[in-house]
Amino acid sequence: MSVPEVLHDGRDVLPGVRDCLEQLQQRSIPMAIVSNSPCESPKAALRLERLGLLQKDLFRDVVTSGDQAKRYLEKLISEAAPVRLRCLFISHIDHTERGTWSPEELRSMGLELVASVDECDFVLANGVQVCYKGTLSEITSNYESDASDCAVFKTVLQAAAKAQRPLIIANPDCIVHRKNGVTVNCPGQFAKQYSASGGEHLYVFGKPGPEIFREASRTLELSGARRICHVGDSLCHDVSGAAGAGFASVLVRSGIHAPELQGMSVSELCRRKGTPYPTFAMSSFRW
Repeated sequence: MSVPEVLHDGRDVLPGVRDCLEQLQQRSIPMAIVSNSPCESPKAALRLERLGLLQKDLFRDVVTSGDQAKRYLEKLISEAAPVRLRCLFISHIDHTERGTWSPEELRSMGLELVASVDECDFVLANGVQVCYKGTLSEITSNYESDASDCAVFKTVLQAAAKAQRPLIIANPDCIVHRKNGVTVNCPGQFAKQYSASGGEHLYVFGKPGPEIFREASRTLELSGARRICHVGDSLCHDVSGAAGAGFASVLVRSGIHAPELQGMSVSELCRRKGTPYPTFAMSSFRW
């Protein structure tokens, strides 16, 4: 299952969620988290623990897009050795609070952080607040809350596309809704801009790619699961991703598509977006 807007709103567990999870557990239904979080799974699990969502061993596994991106980076670094790869890093201001990689962690992996597309071997994005993170040329942006504050990222993405520098995205979400209706822009927006500028070397990890679903399903199958259903709020990431992996899906209508679904049915929205239909739909994740 997905996490934001299904289990919590970014700060608090949503009403009915704990009871629903416990009801499923009492019926011996194994569960796993499949998340587009750029955090690696131990840090993502810690964030869930702070919300009280890892008590009673509710989940058999936590799999994140950050895990997938980390493995890909390690592969690139290993293949390039002894040459030290140069990375232009776009991230969060507070990597500790967000649970994402610090510049020191990337350097310890074997990367050099640089402040221009001409110098870099690839661009890595796991946040949208700081460009050239880890260098003396850091530039902060309000793009997370203000889509118009995108000049520095637009310049980098266009230059990277023109030079055909790879773009690696550890969080494929485009937007996320936070508490009180706040909309947050995410690195998935960069994928669109890079591709629109002619970039051909795009590596996006997480949902809707099938591998993240299959990775979680392997753990569930070891627990005896034979029929797997993914619960999420995004037609593009959750429903399409589950369908691509061969799984059933439940769309939570109160999530990212809530404003659109006030004026149309789920089936009509699927037709407009060109996505598969979910197997089931529910107003919110509750028993």
